[in-house]
Amino acid sequence: MTPATRLALAATVPLLLIIAGITAAILCLCDGRLIYSLDDPYISLALADQIAQGHYGINAGEPSSPASSILYPFLLAVFAWAPWREWAPLLLNTAAALTTAAILAREAVRLRLVQDRRQIPAAAGLIVVLCLSLNIVGLVFIGLEHSLHVLTAAYVILGLARALDSRRVPPALVATIVLLPLWRFEGLAEAGLALLALAAAGYWRPAATAATAIAVALAAYVGGMTALGLPPLPSSVLVKSDIAQAGGLAALWHGLRGHLTASLANPEAHPAFLLLGLIAARPLSRRFAQTGRRDWLVAGVGAGTLAAHILFGAWGWFARYEAYALAAGAAAAIVLWREPLAAFLARPRPIPVAAAAIALLLIGRTYVLAEVATPVASLGIYEQQYQMHRFAAEFYRRPVGVNDLGWVGYRNPNYVLDLWGLGSEQARTLRANAAGDPQWLGRLVAAHGVGLVMIFDDWFPGQVPAAWRRVAALKAAHRLTSPFDTVSFYVTSPEAAPEALAALRAFSRDLAPGTTVTIRDPTNFVAGDPQSD
Repeated sequence: MTPATRLALAATVPLLLIIAGITAAILCLCDGRLIYSLDDPYISLALADQIAQGHYGINAGEPSSPASSILYPFLLAVFAWAPWREWAPLLLNTAAALTTAAILAREAVRLRLVQDRRQIPAAAGLIVVLCLSLNIVGLVFIGLEHSLHVLTAAYVILGLARALDSRRVPPALVATIVLLPLWRFEGLAEAGLALLALAAAGYWRPAATAATAIAVALAAYVGGMTALGLPPLPSSVLVKSDIAQAGGLAALWHGLRGHLTASLANPEAHPAFLLLGLIAARPLSRRFAQTGRRDWLVAGVGAGTLAAHILFGAWGWFARYEAYALAAGAAAAIVLWREPLAAFLARPRPIPVAAAAIALLLIGRTYVLAEVATPVASLGIYEQQYQMHRFAAEFYRRPVGVNDLGWVGYRNPNYVLDLWGLGSEQARTLRANAAGDPQWLGRLVAAHGVGLVMIFDDWFPGQVPAAWRRVAALKAAHRLTSPFDTVSFYVTSPEAAPEALAALRAFSRDLAPGTTVTIRDPTNFVAGDPQSD
């Protein structure tokens, strides 16, 4: 067994055990169901089910682009036939997380950070701690494409360093660069920087091949969306990104300044600034003549990826948005600081190694805490969004309106109107212009024949029609990743009230232990304040 294989096994086995332990905790807390820590992966799963049937959207016959990833829903569609398809994101992301750790182990041996069998325990421990500090385990249970994005982001940096050392660009590196923007649009920054690095090193043909493939893939996606009558970017990007919504250079400049200011003030962004400093410091710590072309190019791609996210990207939402940039930055730092790291691991001693591990955990404490809290986050989704799904699909069985699309739209044969706009382009455009059209919500719901809506009141201030009546509230005992612990149920007409109330009464007798439903049963449906009894 080679040293690289030994180190890879020593790093991946503990991570696999941690993932298995978190999975077991989720199953215990959620009555034997695998529940992801966010509601969003169920959007991708619902879209994948429709893709498998030849349709792109959440509701049959209504095109929409609710997923932030071009490729991920198509990958999930491969498993749409399987009764265990809800486990597909966990299996794919587990494989991606373990592969990321294995690649780090392989590169540690190639960079001669590990040269002796006695160094393997310390090196493996630090790789495991680094993965935990980058939220690589937590991303597995988010259930989206982030684990795959982290894998490709780290591989491109390490593969670029390897290619520059060997003076050969393998097809795998070209393919991985192409994958970056197909997992998430943020990957365009690292892909573009990697292509520039290859071109600067004289590898014009691989760079041109990857650039052409990216252009063709993006053009095919935009062409497909346009043919469906949808905007070029996904609704999720247009709804969540203020940069995507910016109009004109002045608005763009204002958005960039806002992002930079917010990043500087956000503790979750501090690891990105630290990595940026580490990457910049290494070439500057030497004489310019002593810094090889490989190091300059790797530093440029790693630092550029971090800087692009600081200026354009988002933070938070259970520490998922920035993970790819941190992975790319960490990979670049390892390559650039290989000599000091090799000296540190040459004679690994328990106290210095433990101190380094603790330092990594403290730097990535936001991400470590997210991983520790993952089972409780999944419990919160089970108590709120999954129970909403059960009510809509098993008890009410009629069209509903929601502002949290995931679970309610997944495996629900009835129409689901997404009032936030991810699964409805009409709702997205109307909500974007809500300031000039305060009646949009009532008009949209009436047009789709929706008799009951389930929303967060604070997301629609002053927009709930006076003719609606708040007949129930669902409250979850544990809330970590949902914006609010309480969901309001509104009936939109007197005719809808009897069926909605009957379904709510039946539903209230069959709830998860941490979920409560308070029903308001008006004897007469009257117009007025929808919050009143």
